[in-house]
Amino acid sequence: MQANNAGTQNAGIATVHTYTGLTNGTQYRFRVRACNQFDCSAWVDAPEAVTPYTTPGAPSVQYIRSDVDAGVFQMDFPSNTGGESVDRMVYDKSGDWSGSGETAAASQQIGTDEAYNKTYTLTVRACNAAGCGPAASATGSTDPVPIRAVLVHKAPGATEVQLNVRYADPNTAFTAVCYKATSGGRVALTGTLTTASDGTPLQTDAEGDFGAAYIACRPAAGEEVFVVTDRWGESNHITW
Repeated sequence: MQANNAGTQNAGIATVHTYTGLTNGTQYRFRVRACNQFDCSAWVDAPEAVTPYTTPGAPSVQYIRSDVDAGVFQMDFPSNTGGESVDRMVYDKSGDWSGSGETAAASQQIGTDEAYNKTYTLTVRACNAAGCGPAASATGSTDPVPIRAVLVHKAPGATEVQLNVRYADPNTAFTAVCYKATSGGRVALTGTLTTASDGTPLQTDAEGDFGAAYIACRPAAGEEVFVVTDRWGESNHITW
């Protein structure tokens, strides 16, 4: 038995022969002849060319950081197709998420949940007509829950204390009281802040950052002032 570019192999008396040493993805044409103790017959060509193939190699998968509380996995078909077109990737989620799926796209991104202090793993296999090849995986983490901070400062030209709440629980209402520091402790200044300047309840937004609001208290020049909230305690102190 003979294949182009692959030499001749002796099939013995078998009616089926497995041709070894071929390269996946390469097309071969075969021919065969029968031999006995006296001589061999003429070569007979096989009617069709054959291209051997196997399962593809491991795909590319990596974790791409998109934000402090979210990430994205990027997965791509492997360059080693096994000699046959890759038709899909199958994946499994593990760690702080779960689930599985598949995609026929040669390049695909999968976003994680938006949450702090989570670890995500994505395991991916590329598949073709021969089956699915070896797995590749990537793991990524989001930031730990950040320290909550209440900040006050004096904006240029402002007559009232400006309040910022950062990295607080999203959509959480709160109240705040403005104080001035004294030698004996503290004294509340006029006003308890329960609404923003437009009259809506004080509330952190979906990003966990309340942004700027003005508290209805007006310290005198030189006074040390700070804010205390019912949820996150005492802010920094500033001199007015």
